[in-house]
Amino acid sequence: MSVEYYKFRCPQCGTEKELCEGMLLFSKECYYIMKCPICNRIESIPLTEMEYQEKRFPMCCGVKMVEWARRCPKCGKEMEGTLYCSDVI
Repeated sequence: MSVEYYKFRCPQCGTEKELCEGMLLFSKECYYIMKCPICNRIESIPLTEMEYQEKRFPMCCGVKMVEWARRCPKCGKEMEGTLYCSDVI
């Protein structure tokens, strides 16, 4: 697997976010897109497979981040993603 970079855009309100997901080559870490359920911050977070399977997600605003459901952090509509870069060799 490789890291793929996406540009997400909300068709409703126009919010844009650039994020990546996938495994770094020659690494045990993989990028997952996570969201804070309190402040709605969305970030690409590097986690090991074990951390991901055990749901040892990072904290934000005093609570665990959750997997992002591709919803806009401002209006809640589904965001559209466009792949704009990949590190596939």
